[in-house]
Amino acid sequence: MAAPSSRLSLSSVKTSGSEAYYKSNLDLVLKENKQLRQRLDQLEKENRGLKKAVYDLSVSRHSACIELGRTGKPFDINSIITPESSGPESLETADLPDIVPQKVGIPSVAVPKSKRQAGGRQFYLACDLKGHKGPVYAAQFARASNLLASGSFDQSVRIWDVQTQREVQCFQEHQQNVADVDWSSDGTRLLSGGFDHCVKDWDVVAGKVVHSYSELQGFIQAVHFNPADNDVFLAGSTSKHIYVLDRRLHSSGGLAMLLTGDAKVGALVVSRSGNSCLSGDSHGAMKLWDLRTKACVETVYNEDGHKPITSLSTSSGSHVGNEEGVHLAVNSYDNVLRVYDRYSVTEQPPLKLGSLRLVHSINGTRTKNWPIKSSMFQGHDSIC
Repeated sequence: MAAPSSRLSLSSVKTSGSEAYYKSNLDLVLKENKQLRQRLDQLEKENRGLKKAVYDLSVSRHSACIELGRTGKPFDINSIITPESSGPESLETADLPDIVPQKVGIPSVAVPKSKRQAGGRQFYLACDLKGHKGPVYAAQFARASNLLASGSFDQSVRIWDVQTQREVQCFQEHQQNVADVDWSSDGTRLLSGGFDHCVKDWDVVAGKVVHSYSELQGFIQAVHFNPADNDVFLAGSTSKHIYVLDRRLHSSGGLAMLLTGDAKVGALVVSRSGNSCLSGDSHGAMKLWDLRTKACVETVYNEDGHKPITSLSTSSGSHVGNEEGVHLAVNSYDNVLRVYDRYSVTEQPPLKLGSLRLVHSINGTRTKNWPIKSSMFQGHDSIC
């Protein structure tokens, strides 16, 4: 009986020894992991500092060139980090992200690398407008003007002259965060919508509010003038409503029409004819509404995950028979900007969207619980 007892004791010693060995190694691994994390944090901090230093130096150089009357641009960061042996051919075939097709019934078209242009525009800081005391949630240029409107979580709407880099107006009548702004076609009026359930119609020339529409439900997340009639405008709300307001209707509080969907409305685009609008909602759906029949006539999902849509933006029409433009940019909470081609709306009944085609999926913007918005710029040979 002594032998088994001895073997049991020996086995216990081996087991306890193995546990101690693994525990000691685990402690070492955890310690090394902690040191690596600390080193990574340090390197990231240094990297941010280097980027800021290059950026500050670039802006200073640009300002000095302006003062000396010389033409100059900020440093081309790509030329700094790319070896001298890398010519246009190698830049053209650099690690550019391929377009990933989206399984939402909308075909995706990838641009061949052989057709990608390396000579892209170099963007630099033109001006830094300071005055808001909270996050800026919306910004929009007036058409054919140097004026820029911005809405902020400081509950104010500010008008800036970007040429003189000065604030020219400050409206402070909202009681909560300002979520969206939109200019009239002639640039004399401005809409603002906020979390105070209110849409305000501003006379920019007179510097005062013309009317305040405060009997609305939910947070107002999107406002948009009707291009065909600037006395009419739309507001999208978290109450799942799209309010069509007419400043000439005093008896009904301005309400001309009420469209009701099944999700919170986060973005709006109105057709040039004023007969239809496209909404983006919290279910990730783009809905086409016929403003003549007050009906949703078509629904298209932006992506499989049905992430909330935060922004819709269209390019100006340049093709005959395509009055709405050829590109539609859609932002959503999956941190991806999707650009669709062939965006159009047929005005003849039955009203419907053109055959949307996904041509770009742009990611890299990282936010947490904050919406991303975009704006279309159309140049002579490009749209961005």
